[in-house]
Amino acid sequence: MKVLRLAVAACLTLSVAASAQEPQPIRRREAPRAYAAVEVPAAAVEVPMLDGPLAVVEVRIDGQGPFRFGIDTGAAGGGRIDQKVVEKLKLPVAGQAMAGDPSGKNRRSVDIIRIGKLSVGEAVFRDVNATAGDYSDLGIDGILGVGLFSEHLLTLDYPRRKVRIERGELPPADGRRILGFEAQRGVPTIRLRVGEVEVDAHIDSGNTRSEIVVPASLAGQLKLAAEPVSIGTARTGFNQFEVRQAPLAGTLVLGSYELPNPKIDIVDLFPHANLGHKFLQRFAVTLDGKGRRIRFEPAS
Repeated sequence: MKVLRLAVAACLTLSVAASAQEPQPIRRREAPRAYAAVEVPAAAVEVPMLDGPLAVVEVRIDGQGPFRFGIDTGAAGGGRIDQKVVEKLKLPVAGQAMAGDPSGKNRRSVDIIRIGKLSVGEAVFRDVNATAGDYSDLGIDGILGVGLFSEHLLTLDYPRRKVRIERGELPPADGRRILGFEAQRGVPTIRLRVGEVEVDAHIDSGNTRSEIVVPASLAGQLKLAAEPVSIGTARTGFNQFEVRQAPLAGTLVLGSYELPNPKIDIVDLFPHANLGHKFLQRFAVTLDGKGRRIRFEPAS
């Protein structure tokens, strides 16, 4: 079967590291901050969104680079970095993390890497905690997690191919273009309607292949226009699984936005629905981590 990449939320439970020189055993489930400090100019920082399987930007690490990092709103914490970059820059190991995807299956220990200075344009993040992995199949050097932008507004402007980081907050939720969200294990999660069923869905810019994914436990409640058929297998960094697909006999409703008869991906592995890159790319999506609000501005 064709193998597809589904880079969904790799939620982390991090240990507290006592030393930057020597990895420490996993002792507690308390997570350290994604970073120690951030500097963002008064004016918004806006950088190009590069070509790639997800929203990709240029990043400099301790003044070196540029490197290609994807922005993944479905990845909690500060970030992920390719092991080859860790070795090239001789970055220190600060501890370990238990890492996994939302299924909770096949979790494993990974190194926490301490990045002294990570720059996205003129935005500078200091003492960033990132976990090490292999991202060569995505053609990127790492991932910027949603926790890195928790104190600022982050806009993924897909129509203009821009990424913007700025101070401030969104207006109050209006139920139309600005919605409130919850942070389930650090991942923004909103309420939407799929046909006649209301579901919780992760906002996941790192899901590179889907519009909407629903768990198999929910699919039986949906009115589908055809029987689901297998379209191949997908994988996270921890699990591989079958994906079935069927058109919805109905409308996906997100605030004031309606999408008639979308194709629904169905998986057995995950407990929540998931809005992926192919859905989000219709909008300029702004996340307000402090206010727990998200704005969807459709392309004109």
